[in-house]
Amino acid sequence: MRFASAAAALAATALLVAPAASHAITETYGVDIYMSAPTVQGTAITNSVTVESFNLASTGACPESIAIGAVSGDCLVEVAGTYGGASADADDATPTTGGSGSNYASTSGPSTTITIDLTQPAKYLGLWWSAGSASNVVELYSGEDRVAYMTTSTLMSLLETGGVTSVGGTDYNTSDYYGNPRDNSLASAEPFLYLNLYGTGGASFDRIVLSGGGFEFDNIAVSDLAQVPGNGEVGVEFIAGENAPAAEEETEELAETGVNAGALFGFAVLAIAAGAVAMRRRVS
Repeated sequence: MRFASAAAALAATALLVAPAASHAITETYGVDIYMSAPTVQGTAITNSVTVESFNLASTGACPESIAIGAVSGDCLVEVAGTYGGASADADDATPTTGGSGSNYASTSGPSTTITIDLTQPAKYLGLWWSAGSASNVVELYSGEDRVAYMTTSTLMSLLETGGVTSVGGTDYNTSDYYGNPRDNSLASAEPFLYLNLYGTGGASFDRIVLSGGGFEFDNIAVSDLAQVPGNGEVGVEFIAGENAPAAEEETEELAETGVNAGALFGFAVLAIAAGAVAMRRRVS
C-alpha cells in the first residue's frame, strides 16, 4: 500500500507543480499591421515574394489576371496623377521622392469593391496606399473565413499624433506621411504610405478584398512565407482573426487555465510510470 499511495501522491503533485504557462501560444492567430517609413513606396520583403506594379497594364478596367492572382470587381488602372502612381519599383523599399510616377489601381466609385483571388495562399501582404481615405477597408479571407477586417480608423488616429517610432527606434514626424511623395503639394492633406500586413499564429489568406471610395493603391506584394517587420517599420495595430484553426483554439483554451500542456503531460507520464513500479513491487 505504501507504494500505491506514493504513486497517487506523485500523480496529485504532478497536477499541483506543473508550471503555469505565461501563454502556450507565442503568436495569436490574426494579422499585424505595420507601416513603412515615410515616402517608402515598395515592399522590403525579398524572399519568396510576388509583386504587381500595374506598370504594364493598359489604363481602364484592370486586367482579369495579374502577377498575384485573378482580379474581379470595380477596378481601374489609371496613369500617375495627384492621387497615385508610385515613382519607385514594387520591390524597392528605399524612401523615394520626386520622379514621374507610374500606373496605379483604384476602386471606380464611392461604394465599390475589388477582389483579388490569390494564385496561392499568402502570409504577407504589402501595398502602397496612396491618398488614403477614411472609408477604405482591407479584408483578408481564407476560404470563407475572414482572417482580418481592417478599417483605416486606427491608422488615421496614429497619423494625427505628430510622431511615431519604428521597430528599430527611429522617430518619424507623421506630417512626412502626408502629400504625394512625387510632389508634396499634391493631395497634401491625405496620407501616402506603404502598408504591411503580417499573418501571425499560422494565419494565411487566399483572397484580398479592397473597398471604399477613392481606394488608390500600387506596388502590391504577397509572400507565401511568414515574414517579420523590418526595423524601419512602425506598428499600427493587431487584428485578431476569426475562426482560428481548431487545434490552436484548444491550445489557447488550455493556456487560459494557466496550465502548461507540455509540462502537465510530462508529469503525468512520470506519475503513471511510478504507479507501474508500485504495482510490480506489490505483486512481487
